[in-house]
Amino acid sequence: MKRKFILIFLVSLVLLFINTISFATNNLKSDINNATNTVVDGSQRLGNDVKNGIEKASGAIEDGARNLGNTVSDGMQNIGNGITSGMNNMTNNTNSDYTATRTATNISNADIANSNLWTWGAIAVAGAVIVGLVWYYAAEHNTER
Repeated sequence: MKRKFILIFLVSLVLLFINTISFATNNLKSDINNATNTVVDGSQRLGNDVKNGIEKASGAIEDGARNLGNTVSDGMQNIGNGITSGMNNMTNNTNSDYTATRTATNISNADIANSNLWTWGAIAVAGAVIVGLVWYYAAEHNTER
């Protein structure tokens, strides 16, 4: 009798769980569908917001670059106009009151030879000093050992 009672209890318990699982599965499916739809809608909205933000940022960058280009172009045009104006003023000015006077002295061949002589003399003296210093160092180095 105990076995029959335990068997009936277990079979009824299993049937109860099967019905509960089936009922919970239907609710679970609708809950999962609702959650999935919510996530999909949220991701679509987020994607649209990101896309709109990027479009606005790229438009602002494009406008800024265009304004910078126009500013640089205008500045270069102004510089070019100033240079053209200055060149026109230089070519149109006749300078009729200007006279040039030579201020350099006349140099003779003797003066050139004299300056060459002094240059080579200074080089010779510098060379002799260098040779003397090398000789002195070599002699000092030999006497210390």
